[in-house]
Amino acid sequence: MRFRTLVGITLIAVGTSVPSRAPAEAQSAQSIVSRIAYESCYFNYWDIYDYVCGIAVLADGVETTVASAGYTPKWSPDGGRIAFTGSSGYPKIQIVSLADLSVYNLTGGQGFDWSPAWSPDGSSIAFVSDRTGTQELYRVNTDGTGLVRLTTAIGFNGWFAWSPDGRTIALAREIGGVSDLYRINPDGSSSVRLTSGLGGIGEIEWSSDSTRILFDCGTEVCVINANATGFARLTATSGRSGVFAPGDGRIAFVTTSFGPAAEIAVRHEDGTIVRVATGTPGTNPVWSPDGASLMFEGTSPIGYEGGCCGGGACNADWSWSSFCSPLYGLYTVDAAGSNLRLLGRGSNPDWLRARSGQPLASYTYHCTGSSCDFDATGSTDPDGSIISYAWGFGDTTNGTGSTIGHTYNPGGTFLVTLTVTDNAGTASTVSRQIIANAAPTATFVVKCASGLCAFDASGSADPDGTITSYGWTFGDGTTLDQPAGNATATHGYSTGTFTVQLVVRDNAGASATASATVQTVNNPPIASFITTCDGVHCTFNASASADPEGRALQYYLWDFGDASGTNGTAIQQHTYAAPGTYRVVLKVADDASQRSAVESTITVQPGSVHVGDLDGTSTPGAKGSTVASVTVVVHDGAHRPVASAYVWGRWSSGEASACTTDAAGQCTLSTLLKGTGGSFTIQSVERVAYVYRGPNHDPDGDSNGTTITVKKR
Repeated sequence: MRFRTLVGITLIAVGTSVPSRAPAEAQSAQSIVSRIAYESCYFNYWDIYDYVCGIAVLADGVETTVASAGYTPKWSPDGGRIAFTGSSGYPKIQIVSLADLSVYNLTGGQGFDWSPAWSPDGSSIAFVSDRTGTQELYRVNTDGTGLVRLTTAIGFNGWFAWSPDGRTIALAREIGGVSDLYRINPDGSSSVRLTSGLGGIGEIEWSSDSTRILFDCGTEVCVINANATGFARLTATSGRSGVFAPGDGRIAFVTTSFGPAAEIAVRHEDGTIVRVATGTPGTNPVWSPDGASLMFEGTSPIGYEGGCCGGGACNADWSWSSFCSPLYGLYTVDAAGSNLRLLGRGSNPDWLRARSGQPLASYTYHCTGSSCDFDATGSTDPDGSIISYAWGFGDTTNGTGSTIGHTYNPGGTFLVTLTVTDNAGTASTVSRQIIANAAPTATFVVKCASGLCAFDASGSADPDGTITSYGWTFGDGTTLDQPAGNATATHGYSTGTFTVQLVVRDNAGASATASATVQTVNNPPIASFITTCDGVHCTFNASASADPEGRALQYYLWDFGDASGTNGTAIQQHTYAAPGTYRVVLKVADDASQRSAVESTITVQPGSVHVGDLDGTSTPGAKGSTVASVTVVVHDGAHRPVASAYVWGRWSSGEASACTTDAAGQCTLSTLLKGTGGSFTIQSVERVAYVYRGPNHDPDGDSNGTTITVKKR
């Protein structure tokens, strides 16, 4: 009875004999009535470290989500409610009514509450809580009153179980590191020790006649009478999670005696052990109400969700994430070990065992548009007869009778509730969501000119609601989804024949499809460009490119012929690393992806560099000398700064100096001159892909562009 979090998604089959799932309207009225509650979980892609779990019910082959967040569902004895551990905020015990799917908090506060267990009469629920700082057992009435703390610092380890007659609760206590089995009254009084020094007490289960207790003891499944006599170990090598079959002494349990992986086995009263799920690792076995079959959780993943890369499972869409969660399945198998079946993904199932004399409500339905027929003749009463059938149609109207028809206006999704009452006055309720809705009609008209098509779906309609979306598939690999009120679309095509499909959906989720074939002629655009170069710096201008139909152009790709290119606009600039001959290609496309290309061979000449400015400064040096500095600025033919140019020359003293220009095209040379100063003359300017040629110049006129005099100040 301990709180657990197990990942699952969707259960897909049900029944005491677990048939394949069929649509609700096709379910036979003679189907065996079955109720399974379980955790239905999904991966939350908005938070890659989160799984979100809710509570779902499978009734007569139809799934209904009854709570959006929670774990460990447990049926009420009458099958009308489910208690579970809520997962929003502090975990607390919640109850959902199947009459209207309303959920209310049974407990609350700052502590964690978990592992709900109904009393056999359905009047109260026992649960585990750490609200006082230690793990203790509590009981509360199902209306939230009468909260009682049943244990107080006795070493309660979280495992407990009600006796089927409701007179006592078995629980495990751990004292000094050794756990033993005890029983107490439902009010917490009269603690009786049943075992002595066994240790390892785990899951606890009562026989249906309340005389024997099955429990984990170390690595075995053990049994003892409720009066502390008749202790026995039922498994020879390994065992845990034992559960009694309804009405007899068989037990199902988990064992590793067949191999390293845990599997499900059944032990008969004569000690014979049957391996019922050969080769399928599993845990948490649950008996069907008639004891003919078992349900269990698989422990070998049947799939993965999240960012799954490694271990043989990789989800390419989320390969950037290291988080990956395995998914596990729910299985059924006959108690004799035959007919092993995977039902789907889910966890923590609870199979309703209706109490003696309890009727079970069941219905099937069939809808044509908004008109539905309901049939409740499959409802059963084990010890009498059903005398009344009460319907709530989910639209504030009600009805009676084992079969009944109802018309919804407008159509949509409704929670339909059936309550049956037997001749003893005992009632049973079942609710499920049904769709009572006429499908919409889809239609559209199309007009095309020069490869551009206009689509109009405003003639589509929904007879009993509204259209909520228009989904277009244009037949050329592109799609468009538009919300309500956006019934028109335009799309450009290249020349060809295309099949266009429209899918419209209404407010109840029904859809309709229409399609049409369009033939279009779209002349390709004309690509053109001119080139101007200043040395290795070139400008490419494709503004003269045009489309014959006047469509917008996308300048798809420039290839400059030197292993470089770009997607960009009509005008591009590019600097080549070296002079030479290059093949330049331009590809253009119109807005329907119709393309054309043009190429041109260009010859790139070396660029020119010259001195754009010379400036000199001086400071007094030691012993009458002068510290002279000259700053050189190098330009290209368009008077742009040239970086990485190597400048060298000589001072009037005969000393050679050199420097390399920075991104601003300048560098500085310095020397120590005797006397009152001297001059510096540039001998050469060198740059890859450039030649040094004049004229040099100096805007401020303090040099002739080649030689500058620096005097002592």
